[in-house]
Amino acid sequence: IDSNGTLTVNGGEIIIEGPENSGNGALDYNQSAVITGGTVAAFGFNGMAQNFGSDSTQCSILVSLSTTQAAGTKAFLTNASGDIIMEYTPSKSYNSILISTPDIKTGETYTLTAGAETASIEMTSTIYGSGMGSMGDRGGMGSHGGINPDEMTPDGSMPEGMRPGGGMKPDGTMPDGTMPDGSAWDGTFPKDTGNRNNHAYPQNDTNSKETGNNLN
Repeated sequence: IDSNGTLTVNGGEIIIEGPENSGNGALDYNQSAVITGGTVAAFGFNGMAQNFGSDSTQCSILVSLSTTQAAGTKAFLTNASGDIIMEYTPSKSYNSILISTPDIKTGETYTLTAGAETASIEMTSTIYGSGMGSMGDRGGMGSHGGINPDEMTPDGSMPEGMRPGGGMKPDGTMPDGTMPDGSAWDGTFPKDTGNRNNHAYPQNDTNSKETGNNLN
């Protein structure tokens, strides 16, 4: 499920088998996601995994597994009495599981099993496991610098020769501080800096060196 704005679930049953790479999440939203009822089970990869937000009134669990489970590996959630709350067998590989049902309650403990891996979950609040989007301000491909997820390799990395966003090197490290002409940056800004990235830098007859003051 991909929402470029807000997402609300208030009933029904939704089963998601997401992409088999970390370039997208099984649940993907840009602003906020709220669940107040219904049943949701989402299986995908953890690189871009998101849970429902804290404004939800129904509990939701997001767990990142330590190993990738092969397609056809059953996952199930049980309560403290051993009763099965939810079970499903995805037809795709996965290492991230999101489950939300009306049977999950705060103050209770649950066990999530996927293949040979188990996780004990104590619901101290409505949302367990934040993923990358619990604040409702992240989602889509924004943190990847605008890279097309279809161009990523199955493990979510970038093909050889591609550059990540933000002026980084192809290996993901930051530049070494050299200027475009090859010279070293001397810590000063040009006199006619104007406005860079919505930050107004001081302008005077001499170059303005960066200080410890925050520029808002």
